[in-house]
Amino acid sequence: TDRPQLHPVRPNSYLGTGTHTHTMPTVDALLPLQGPGTLELLVAGIGGVAVGTYVVVNSPGPLLKARDIATNEETPAAEVASEDGVVEVEGTAQPLEETLQSPHTDTECLAYDYRKKRIEHHDTGVDDFDDHGADHDDHRTVHQLAHDHATVPFRVEDESGSVPVDPTGANLDIEQDEHDGSGQIVHEESRIDIGETVHVWGQRVDGADAVGDSSVAVGDGPEVDYRIGTGSEMRAVAQKGVQGLAGFVVGLLMIVGGLAALGIVIGVL
Repeated sequence: TDRPQLHPVRPNSYLGTGTHTHTMPTVDALLPLQGPGTLELLVAGIGGVAVGTYVVVNSPGPLLKARDIATNEETPAAEVASEDGVVEVEGTAQPLEETLQSPHTDTECLAYDYRKKRIEHHDTGVDDFDDHGADHDDHRTVHQLAHDHATVPFRVEDESGSVPVDPTGANLDIEQDEHDGSGQIVHEESRIDIGETVHVWGQRVDGADAVGDSSVAVGDGPEVDYRIGTGSEMRAVAQKGVQGLAGFVVGLLMIVGGLAALGIVIGVL
């Protein structure tokens, strides 16, 4: 009697026998058609969208601060003692006990911020002419060589009287007074000069937190984003508004650029 012919079962057949091997996909497998810079575009795209989203989400902060300053009623200096919490004072800055000498111009002042920088120009070697025929083929690199800043307590004086201000912990928004240099070295100095108009957004403090002989002062506190700036309330509102709008626009452009980069990568795939 003839025996039936037997056929071996191949591994990985429909019977499910044999050994199965699983291999993790590589970057080359994920980007099989990648060209030069595709991986870099992927990273740039993801980074642009992530950072841009963060900037856009945080841009309302300065805008809300501008709204708060614009809608808040200013407190006369002589009435700060009768207020609680956040106070807004505008007037001229006057000495309380001590003054400072600015490091670059040796100007008597109440606060200063000084920076010394070296600017290096680099020729890119690529001609970039504008409509007037000027060549803009160089880029510059700025190196900060020195930075010094200092503040002392002072008084803000208006028609009603004056109130001491402790600048410790304040965000200083001081307009630049000096910008000069020769060659590659640049000196930048910003100050609060005696008699200059200042705007203070702070909190009433008293007792041990006050300065000078007064029992009440304007200072930092948990209820306020403490700010001292040169100029009027209008400048403070404009500065915060521009900061918020600029952040929103820059963040939006980063998101658009990131999505464009990701679109190129998807097109390559």
